[in-house]
Amino acid sequence: MAIVRFYVMRQGEKDGDDLTPKGVGQVHDSARTNLVGKGIEFTWAFYSGMLWARQTVVTALDALHHEMPLGGTQVEEGFGYLETEEMFPIANHKEMIDARAKLGETITVLDWLREWTGAAILRGRVQMTLLFLAKRLVAAVKTRERFNILVASHSPTGELACLDPATTPMLREADIMVYEVEVNEDGDARITKSEILRAPY
Repeated sequence: MAIVRFYVMRQGEKDGDDLTPKGVGQVHDSARTNLVGKGIEFTWAFYSGMLWARQTVVTALDALHHEMPLGGTQVEEGFGYLETEEMFPIANHKEMIDARAKLGETITVLDWLREWTGAAILRGRVQMTLLFLAKRLVAAVKTRERFNILVASHSPTGELACLDPATTPMLREADIMVYEVEVNEDGDARITKSEILRAPY
């Protein structure tokens, strides 16, 4: 049995295509608070393809004084949302969700799944991406049983594959969703754990 852990970080504050100085600080502090001292060595790093997602990965690795992962840093569109948003525009739904949040309501993954059709599509896409990458990594490196992968994604996207949508809140800037995927001897994979590591603000 092999275990692959994905540390899926939402980007920090951004302005246009870039992280703001505040956003860089959010990512740096989240990485230092949540990942330092846990013996985590990243085998791969992925980002959705957006510039600020790449900046998030690079900033997090720099904060950890982590060398480039053995598998490098690669684009993985399975952690993105643009194609889905083109089919199912999000703007009006986001306004509805934001209005509820301003009234003090805690918005969960289930709220997004009920509000926006695109969220259900993205949930399946992120789940399949996690399983595919875990199986691919374990098949390629048969001498190890534990792997860690760093991912920079978005919200709503990175948190949508959670195991309990009803109680899982949405990611804030620089929060991290940890997914644990088990891959058995036959190559079958399943998501067994999901939890949020909050950025320190």
